[in-house]
Amino acid sequence: MSDIRIYSEPKKKGMVTTMNQRKRPNFHKPLALLLALALWLTMAAPALAAENAIASSIQLSKTEGTVSATNSAGRSISLIKNLRLFSGYHVLTKADSYAWLNLDSAKRWLHYLSLTRSDSGQAEAFRYDGDLSCTFAALDGDLLVCSEHAISLYSGSGTRYINQQVSMENPVVNSNGSLAVVYDAGGSSLYILGQRSLVWTAEGLEGILSARLNKNGQLTVVTQAAGYRGKVTVYNAAYDPVMSVNLTSAFVMDAALSDDGRTLATLTVGQRDGAFATGLELYAMNYASGSYEADVSASLGGGVALDLRHTAGAVWALSDRGMTISDHDGNTVSVDWQNQYLRRYTLSGDGFAAVLLGKYRAGSQAELWVVDQDGTRRSLALSEQVMSISTAGRYVAVLTGDRLDIYTQELELYSSLKGTKGARTVLLVPDGSAILISAEGAGFYIP
Repeated sequence: MSDIRIYSEPKKKGMVTTMNQRKRPNFHKPLALLLALALWLTMAAPALAAENAIASSIQLSKTEGTVSATNSAGRSISLIKNLRLFSGYHVLTKADSYAWLNLDSAKRWLHYLSLTRSDSGQAEAFRYDGDLSCTFAALDGDLLVCSEHAISLYSGSGTRYINQQVSMENPVVNSNGSLAVVYDAGGSSLYILGQRSLVWTAEGLEGILSARLNKNGQLTVVTQAAGYRGKVTVYNAAYDPVMSVNLTSAFVMDAALSDDGRTLATLTVGQRDGAFATGLELYAMNYASGSYEADVSASLGGGVALDLRHTAGAVWALSDRGMTISDHDGNTVSVDWQNQYLRRYTLSGDGFAAVLLGKYRAGSQAELWVVDQDGTRRSLALSEQVMSISTAGRYVAVLTGDRLDIYTQELELYSSLKGTKGARTVLLVPDGSAILISAEGAGFYIP
């Protein structure tokens, strides 16, 4: 039985770490985990061909310092970018040197093992119930389709696991990756989905303005409320209401609970010095109901708020004029669109956002910006008409007329697909796979 060995030179400090893992002075623990993973992957393969397929899906994506590699015959090999590590390969890191492994390919190989794909990585497209006017989302590697009349969930092969009949005028979806909330904006109905089933429903709510899930599955719902300028209700993971805030000073437009469940953020609109203004208010969660004074308040300027995301330590608020990233003390970093038009945006990346900007409202000339939590950004000039962008995990997808490009968050090209069969929408999955949606159907692309 073959294996993949990755180690540091004996008696010298060094470390091997997986992608996105912080560097630590002691390498033994991450090393043991990597070896255990490699051993498990090898033992899980029933044949040598399958074993090599899994092993070659592990890539050496980045090195720092003095790193070398040998093949199964012990011969030295060049450290090219995204080097595939086959069974029997060895990677050696010298003192104070590091190697990063990208296991996303292995995850894709295992997750889509039963999915028949072409040489380009495309699976056969399938029909979905609806058209391009539907609302789409990726949910735990499946495709969620929401129309005014039905909520449907499809696997990569087109198997439909959910077919929930609904009546909604303006369906909206928010997903935390493993769960999704579907609600009727301005209406009264709300649905939670996960594990390929309907988890919870709510009817009779008063004018839903927004609904969002944090990473722990806790739900935050903003509704209209008689006598108030809005009401925010927080539900626990069992969907019991545990805290509600009635707003009186300004109209609340959106709200989200932090991923750790400790801080509630609300976006409000009102007037300041006679001008339209958007405000951010933060509340420490005490899991009770009533009227509250915000613990932290900050002005976000005069832009129209379009989207909100609340991680464990930061609130991302995107508007037509720019984006603000605020910590829980109210310290805010602002990113201005520099007089460019905001064409498309997504806040779903792992610690970053992506926006498509243009000098004009329409046209093929545009810039793709990737913005990190500290406000730093990277840009990429584009000269083709962009149909859709998406982010998930550490990846950014850009769909043009007949081409899909997937980049890392550093805007390094990761994978490309020519011939997208009329796709007009792309949805990324955190492992780097993508769902391409056209008017005729949907299909998965696995790099």
